[in-house]
Amino acid sequence: MSRTVADATRFTATGPHAFSQSHPTSSETPQQRVARLRDAARRAKEERTAGTVFERLLDRGRTMADKAHRVVAVGLIGGTVLAGAVTVYAITDMMLFNRRRRAELGATKVG
Repeated sequence: MSRTVADATRFTATGPHAFSQSHPTSSETPQQRVARLRDAARRAKEERTAGTVFERLLDRGRTMADKAHRVVAVGLIGGTVLAGAVTVYAITDMMLFNRRRRAELGATKVG
């Protein structure tokens, strides 16, 4: 069976969007809805993290490891930048020194 362009599926937005309202008769304002959803998310998170002492200790350890990783990463990046700057300075200084030295030696041979 052949299909025509008219038979093709037309894709229309059917999903939820920020501008759509799920409950048009609701007396809840958008700010109240956001507050309610945030509160529900906070309670759900507290229920998940209200585990054993070991789980809380593990969460703290992860937080500390994240901070330590950030410090080490920034330190390595900073050290790399600093080493690059010192290298550029040293190479430039050596080139200028060698040019001055060659100029002095050339002047003494001619004179």
